Amino acid sequence: MSVLYVSDLDGTLLNGKREITEKTARLLNNFIDNGGLFTVATARMPYTCDYRLEKIDLKYPAILMNGVLLYDFQKKSCLHSINIASSLTEVVLDCLKKHRCGAYLYTYQNGGLNLYFEDSALNFEGQYYNKQARKGCQFAGLAASFASVELQNAIYIAALGEPEKLKKAQKVIEQLDGISCAGYVNIYNGGYCLEIYSGEANKAIRAKELQKNLRAEHLVSFGDNYNDMKLMKISDRSYAPANALDEVKGIADHVIGSNDEDGVAEFIIKDCNE
Repeated sequence: MSVLYVSDLDGTLLNGKREITEKTARLLNNFIDNGGLFTVATARMPYTCDYRLEKIDLKYPAILMNGVLLYDFQKKSCLHSINIASSLTEVVLDCLKKHRCGAYLYTYQNGGLNLYFEDSALNFEGQYYNKQARKGCQFAGLAASFASVELQNAIYIAALGEPEKLKKAQKVIEQLDGISCAGYVNIYNGGYCLEIYSGEANKAIRAKELQKNLRAEHLVSFGDNYNDMKLMKISDRSYAPANALDEVKGIADHVIGSNDEDGVAEFIIKDCNE
């Protein structure tokens, strides 16, 4: 029976140092070299995970930005992207401003990403705007205003702020037809993040498409956070590392070794040998 294994990165495949261990790389590369089907599904952008995944020979498209991008790490190119309707982008940005949440706006055009923000308070080194973003994007920085940005090319909006304000904004935004949003806890700093994108994109949708294209009979997924739950629920089997949030463990079929114990790689090798 052919199985496609799909793993989240942070808190799942990456260890507490945000690294792929030598053991995980060795086990997964051996699995892939012998015809195994494996890829990753993450909220990360290409430029924040390409160098972290260099040790693994990923032969199949990766699911990035919560399903907005399909990405080929071997060719370092985007295979497909999904835009947000420009009218919805304006509504979302207005909602975030009303709830006093800072917004980073991503667009995709001419084969590359752009990152904009209009609030100078967001001009700091963080999970969205950093040296990797400035290196990996065609443009990354302060915009005069979002009104000056070509919103028809918008693909992703990331919001930061006080958790209560973000959750209030999320309740409004997730009611919009044509929009998906993922709220989750940043496992490294404990902050709450809200990420918004097209309703036609999420990890679950992309993984099922990939399963079909690869003609895999079963889909097995791994995740630790809220934005992994849709994918885990539609998988034939799902697993949470021991360090996962309790809510995620609650929907998983089983709990496996933690991300600091090479839990995902060890499970895959054991599972495919049974």
